[in-house]
Amino acid sequence: MRKTQCHGGWDWGPDLMVSGIYGSIKLETYREGYFESLTARYTQVKSSHDWTVHITAVYESFAEGGHAFTFSVSCGGSVMSSCVRKFTLTTGTNIIHADITVKHPDVWQTAGELAEKGKTENTLYELSAASEDGDSIITKLIAFRTVEVDTKKGALCFIVNGRRIFAKGANWVPVDSLPERWT
Repeated sequence: MRKTQCHGGWDWGPDLMVSGIYGSIKLETYREGYFESLTARYTQVKSSHDWTVHITAVYESFAEGGHAFTFSVSCGGSVMSSCVRKFTLTTGTNIIHADITVKHPDVWQTAGELAEKGKTENTLYELSAASEDGDSIITKLIAFRTVEVDTKKGALCFIVNGRRIFAKGANWVPVDSLPERWT
């Protein structure tokens, strides 16, 4: 379980060693299995504006056998790229991988770059994985960008999409120990 550090009584916060449910809960049922997690890495296709999404999904299967999964990236309700992959699963935890290429996505930009273009929001894309029967679906929001760390000559600089940026460290303390009182 992950707890908010400020609940431990450091700095200004009271010592609140609490646990419980924040947000909504639901009960779900599945016939053949369910997705435990979905992660993605991205690489830009050389000499192109296209990007490859390297997908890793953890799927808990209730039985052995062949299963097909659909992986897709969409934006604003339009599917930009998708593929169907078949896997032979074992009962229990299965780690499945797929790669899909997205043509000409908007690249994530820093706040400074957005301001230069008169924009305030980056384009976010929905990555999804679904079992062939639609029984289990998992989604997450992604954005396309590269991040490098330059430590030459003892300096520390971040390079985002080929552009050097200034980044300053910070330790944000929540405005209140109880999230339901945040505004």
